[in-house]
Amino acid sequence: MVDNGLEKLRERCEELLAAALAAVREEVASWSDLPHGTRTDSVEEDEGRAADSARWEAWLHRVNTYYYRSFHERVFPAYREEIEATTSYMFQVGRQQAALREGVAGYLLRCAQLCNRLALVGSSLASMAQEADARLQQLDVSRGGVYFQVRQVLQELRMEAVEAASWLEGLLESVRLAGGLEGLWRYPWARVALMACARAEAGASAATRRDDLQRAVAGLRRSAAEARELADTARAVGPVTALARLQGLAAGARTPDWMRVEDWLGPGPRQAWEHQAMVAGLCLELDIPRGAVSRRALQALAETACLLEAAAEALEAGAYLARRHPQVQRYLETLPGLEVRDLQALKRAVADLASGVEAAMARLGSDPETGPGGLDRLVEETVAVPERALRTLASMPELQVLRGAGSPLEGLLAAADLFAVKLRYWRDRLEALLAEAGRARSTAEWLKREASSFFHLRQDVEGLLHPRSLRRAWSDLELSVTRYPLQVGQPLPAEVVPLLDSLPVQQRPVPAGQHLVVLEAHGDLYRVEVAGESRWEVPFLVVGRAG
Repeated sequence: MVDNGLEKLRERCEELLAAALAAVREEVASWSDLPHGTRTDSVEEDEGRAADSARWEAWLHRVNTYYYRSFHERVFPAYREEIEATTSYMFQVGRQQAALREGVAGYLLRCAQLCNRLALVGSSLASMAQEADARLQQLDVSRGGVYFQVRQVLQELRMEAVEAASWLEGLLESVRLAGGLEGLWRYPWARVALMACARAEAGASAATRRDDLQRAVAGLRRSAAEARELADTARAVGPVTALARLQGLAAGARTPDWMRVEDWLGPGPRQAWEHQAMVAGLCLELDIPRGAVSRRALQALAETACLLEAAAEALEAGAYLARRHPQVQRYLETLPGLEVRDLQALKRAVADLASGVEAAMARLGSDPETGPGGLDRLVEETVAVPERALRTLASMPELQVLRGAGSPLEGLLAAADLFAVKLRYWRDRLEALLAEAGRARSTAEWLKREASSFFHLRQDVEGLLHPRSLRRAWSDLELSVTRYPLQVGQPLPAEVVPLLDSLPVQQRPVPAGQHLVVLEAHGDLYRVEVAGESRWEVPFLVVGRAG
């Protein structure tokens, strides 16, 4: 800019000089006493020459006098004025150039600072976006855990339903068997015997009791067959012989096999047997004087055979039910009052519930993205409908005997209640996770957009520091901007190491292997050089220093 001022001064002076010379020529041309003409004869020629020479000298003196006076009065003042104006202008320009250099250096440093701040903000946003993505992944895992827990709850309900169905199947079989033993229930000791057999299957001595019971039942079968044969042949053999055989038959009620069974079975069957044998014996004794067996005695003998057969059937049925369905012992008292069709309907309802639970598990497995609303619809369609049907049947008065503490049916209904509570918890948990996942997803997307915006904005600012941009903006200044990238865990750039002690850089003692390694940095180093003067933009920087 100074050279431009001098060039303009030279041009202005040339213009002033040319104007002054033009003015002089114009003034001189307007004079009328310009010498001209010469004489031809010799004498006059010499005198004329002398006169012309004098006139020319006078004219030249006048021209020079006018020229120098005009130069002094016109050119010099204008020239001095131009010199003073140009000097003042050049002084102002010099001051403006210094301020411009300061301004440009400050502007470039602020651009470098802005680059670092944009990089720091963008990096922070990107890190926050990564945290949001990580949280989103955690929520996805937690959501998968919720679906797993829902399947577990369904599985628990299905197992209860399967157990109840198996129990009902056993109970149904027991009812059918009890129906086949319809005549058994007219003996007061029958229920006690059945329950005793069921208890005999429990405990450490079950195997020994089972063997004793088998031998006792075999003895009852033989005695029943003998009693039936006696009833058929009593008239033929007469009352005396029939009474003797009956007394021998009655002695079987106190055999060692039977007495071992009686220790846990109780005396009821034996007492009924002995009592019935005594009744039949009295009838035969009354018939001895007549010498013929009466109809009353034959009926008593038939009753004895029926009692022995019923006792054998009761013990066998009790042992069978206890082995196949141990829990049926608590319902032995009520077996005759249960209807097969009611139990079958109840069993179908339990099976429908189990099938609905299995269908819910299958649908949940095929659609792992089921939302809270979808989960509600799924459970309503597959589980809730058969559950309501089951509760309706279970509330029937005829089936109330199957309800109570420890009952598999009551356990299933309680499991259904617990299932509803657990399902509501996991459904609400799923809803909360999905809501949080939606917020985390929106946050992550927003952070990524903002991080991208800051990244592009930093690129735009870095574009201002590119050499082409600098030359285009300040072609008259000698300036440059050098960027030294800093990366945590990497050595400090070699160009910066000699200036380390003169820059505002924190140094931290480290092992020798981390000497001059960047430990923490919030941006990059920038060196701004304007007209030979260097300035540095130093972000927050921590460098390791060994020793």
